[in-house]
Amino acid sequence: MRIIELPEDVVKRIAAGEVVTRPVSVVKELVENSVDAGAETILLRIENGGKSLIEVVDDGSGMEKEEIILAIKPHTTSKIRDIKDLYSLSTYGFRGEALASIVNVSETTIISKTSSQTLGTELIVKGGEIQKIGEIACNTGTTVRVKNLFFNIPARRKFLSSANIEGRMITELFQKFLLSLLPIHLIFVRDGEQIYNAVPASDLLERILMVFPELEANQLVKVEAQENGVKIYGYLSRPGIGLKNRTGQIFFVNGRYVRVSQLYKTLETAVGAKTSLYPYSVIFLEVPPENIDVNVHPQKLEVKFSKYQRLHELLVKTVRNAFESNITHRIVSSRPSSNKIVEGSRTRIHESSKKGFLFEDSKDAISYQKNIFRDLSKVSETFPDNFEKKEQVEEIEYPKKFKVIGVFGERYIICQYEDKLVFIDQHAAHERIIYEELKSKSDEFLKPQTLAFPVELKLDRLRLDILREKLDFLNKLGFEIDLQEEKAIIRTLPVILDISKLEETLREIISELRIAEFVDENKILDSVYAKLACSAAVKTSDKLQLDDIDELIKNVLSRKLLTCPHGRPLMIEISEKDLDKWFGRG
Repeated sequence: MRIIELPEDVVKRIAAGEVVTRPVSVVKELVENSVDAGAETILLRIENGGKSLIEVVDDGSGMEKEEIILAIKPHTTSKIRDIKDLYSLSTYGFRGEALASIVNVSETTIISKTSSQTLGTELIVKGGEIQKIGEIACNTGTTVRVKNLFFNIPARRKFLSSANIEGRMITELFQKFLLSLLPIHLIFVRDGEQIYNAVPASDLLERILMVFPELEANQLVKVEAQENGVKIYGYLSRPGIGLKNRTGQIFFVNGRYVRVSQLYKTLETAVGAKTSLYPYSVIFLEVPPENIDVNVHPQKLEVKFSKYQRLHELLVKTVRNAFESNITHRIVSSRPSSNKIVEGSRTRIHESSKKGFLFEDSKDAISYQKNIFRDLSKVSETFPDNFEKKEQVEEIEYPKKFKVIGVFGERYIICQYEDKLVFIDQHAAHERIIYEELKSKSDEFLKPQTLAFPVELKLDRLRLDILREKLDFLNKLGFEIDLQEEKAIIRTLPVILDISKLEETLREIISELRIAEFVDENKILDSVYAKLACSAAVKTSDKLQLDDIDELIKNVLSRKLLTCPHGRPLMIEISEKDLDKWFGRG
């Protein structure tokens, strides 16, 4: 094959594809340009997930005719003048390729006027070719209207996701703008429906509660510090309040939303407590521009810090100081048990639970102190390198050869089997049993139970959209949900789910459904089953009757179960030989 020079139109489309990957990237570039233009009000309007229309209207400084023509050419910008400016940026956009890339893969109209002009300029471009340019009556500022994105690159357009998913991506991005652009009036209209109308805010907390309506102001702690030219400020949720994933953790560096793994790890170090919940966090870091590099990611979602260790230490100290100075002790009344809320005679025990699949807290339950010895000497936390998972379960005769001798940490059942100590995670084991039962008897476990008093769940528009799309799927799981403007009304829940776990579990299911169109539906269903099983399973500190423990172990061994639905081991074993080595007897 001979080397040739690509035609100019092909080069333009390839370059455009590097900057404009999907509708959300167009929105990002256009809104950031409006911010850099000094806009006080920005209106975003999209249709069909941005595939049919993306329109951004601002009241910024505007452009004159010559500037508009120049702005759609490659490598033109108002942000930098020489190479040194790349390393001391204080604005959002700077690549000089955004508008040029957008107009090359769409039908674009740009209308703009400066305050000194009587009439503005209208420019219409299709696939990079100017179709019309002329004067027009308009307000000061700029309107960019992008239609039929990728109309001239059908292969790229074909691989865009559904309008729902593309629209959700844009909604998520707009939420980041809500948090970072407090002085600006931000309006978002999606398919003719106004999603957000956020007037300028004086406090970040106002916008956080808008993005996360499930939170209350007293559940958040303010963090603030300044040292050696670095400033940190924002809010964190109090211990015990969070999500099972990092979608509630948001970082901004010099006003720009970023995803940097170092920052997530530093926050984990700062919070310290080992928990399954990731705290909500909206944290802003202001760092001297010369100490960061924003050129490491095409969409500038990642940054590289030149002196990260100092930033790490300051962030850890700031978060810990905020928690220490905001410690409160509150008495919170527990919610009523589900059998008092649900109509009928529903209790936590079903037919399958009588066989050991679900355990009921009972006043006459046999206490650990009486039948299970909790006061055991501490077992070394360091297991030998050659410890085994229980593989040959079919050879075990229970209970003759498998003896329960205690419970450690209100979590691990300790058994003796021949010359080995076996530790069983009671929650993981029970969770896996319920999961297997749920898959084989879903009709029984997912039977809807009507709530005497419907539960209201506050949700942001993004999660409400997911619910709206997946109502049929949730109905199959036993949920009947009515959607209103800012909340969901839950009228039924599956029999397997305790009402005390309803809100937490439903939020987790919604998070899972966010990726539903990218993943096989059966995998999504399995994941939802795992979450329901986790919610229904016994927890650390739940006191089981000895008969329940016996039944739990029998089920684990007879079913030859090795891991929980999430892949964690159910049991480990330590041989007498291993103990001899630890005590110097080997």
